[in-house]
Amino acid sequence: MKKEIEQSDLTLLEIGNRIQERRKELKLTLQEVGDIVGVASSTIQRYEKGLIAKMKLPVIESIAKAINVNPVWLIRKDAKKETELADFEFINEINTEKVKNTLTFNNKECFDKKNIFIQYFDKLNAIGQDEAIKRVAELTEISKYIENKEYTLAAHDDNLDSETAKRNLNKAKEIFKQMDEEE
Repeated sequence: MKKEIEQSDLTLLEIGNRIQERRKELKLTLQEVGDIVGVASSTIQRYEKGLIAKMKLPVIESIAKAINVNPVWLIRKDAKKETELADFEFINEINTEKVKNTLTFNNKECFDKKNIFIQYFDKLNAIGQDEAIKRVAELTEISKYIENKEYTLAAHDDNLDSETAKRNLNKAKEIFKQMDEEE
């Protein structure tokens, strides 16, 4: 049996207004909150309008999590609203999940790897970040760490910046070296 909320010093409509105001503050749709909670958008709408008399505690907790508020704040006047997670971090998490859900499997795997990389990168101070950039740049110069892509090189370097021209020249040298080794 699911536990219902028994003691609230707010009316159903006041609870609903708190849910709706917070949802709009975060610029979330009914559908988005419903998807996060795992219920239909119409159910969220009924909560917002104060039409659900027997509120289930797990649903209230899920709604609170979906709109990044303290669950007690939804049902008690004197409770604090804030959670441990800052709004910008929360919105970033939601947006990350939205993007992930629209990607194909291969892209999701790549997205996950990039996300892990960013998490590690964000833990570094400025000096560490500069060093990480240098090391990743070095890895891109080693053929076993880069994707095998076919390169087309022109005999001219119209409008190329010096870095790209240098990279193209090095790539051409590498290709010719590989061709010599194969003979």
